This record gives sequence, C-alpha cells and structure tokens, in this order.
Amino acid sequence: MQLLRIICHMGIYEYTRMPFGIKNAPAHFQRMMVTIFQEEILEGWMVIYIDEIIIYSETWEEYVKYIDRVLNAECSQGLGEALHQKQIVDGEPREGLICYIFRKLKDSEARYGATQTECLFLVWALEKLHYYFEGAVFEVYIDCTALKSSLNMKTTNRHMLRWQIAI
Repeated sequence: MQLLRIICHMGIYEYTRMPFGIKNAPAHFQRMMVTIFQEEILEGWMVIYIDEIIIYSETWEEYVKYIDRVLNAECSQGLGEALHQKQIVDGEPREGLICYIFRKLKDSEARYGATQTECLFLVWALEKLHYYFEGAVFEVYIDCTALKSSLNMKTTNRHMLRWQIAI
C-alpha cells in the first residue's frame, strides 16, 4: 500500500484499504485469506479461492461443525454471529441457519475485556438484526457466564450501563 501514496500540496495520502482496479489486488486478497484460514486449510477440509470458501466433509454433522468453527470462531479483530431458528426437519427438531453477520472491531473496542466485548456484540447483533426480533419472543444464548451475571447487577461502567438499558 505504500506504493499507492498520493503526494500533493496538502500532504501525503495513503489508502487504508485495497483500492478498486489495482492489478495485484486479487493475489493480495488470496494471500490474506490463506493466512487467516491457514490451520483449516492444512487440516484438509477447506479450500479457498479468492472470496470463495469451500468446506467439505463426509457427514452432515461434521460439515455443521466446520461451518460453526469458521463462522463462530473467537476473533480479536471483529464481532460475528450466526442467527439460528428452531425448525422441525424430517420430524426431528433442529436449529436452522438464518444468517451470519460480522463487523470489524474499532481500535478502542479491541481493548475491551471479554465481558465488555460480549456485551457490545450482543447489543450490536440485536440492533443489526432487529427486523427478525421486533414483535417476537426470542431467547438469547450466551456462553460467557461473567456477562450473564453482570447483566443482572448494578454497574458503574458507563458502557455496560448503556448496553444494559439497550438490551
């Protein structure tokens, strides 16, 4: 990206993201994807070609496990979640996938503790997917026990207080 600087009388400007039309952008993106998913590729159940991720397995259960591993992985760079709905398939209750959402953490958010990050994520996901929840009864499953207890207690942390009100 340093080679794409623009120098003018107002200063030096540099792209923060890969601009459209640059010749090596696809190769750069491919390298980034391979770097991010290196472990999964080496395990032999994932293939990546630019922005296409192919996950394959022998059984449906294994496939679902791999999908969840990729899309619900703990990440220090962003927030992501899968929205599921209870369904009955072939007479058996299952959770059906509705959508996945993701966003990158801001610099200040990356410094939050685990409980604050989980709470931020919950509020963000509820706001982002509000059209699924408005007027409906729904359950939220949280694996962070610290967040469960902190949502029920009084706090002096301004972020947590604001998020408690939002929830």
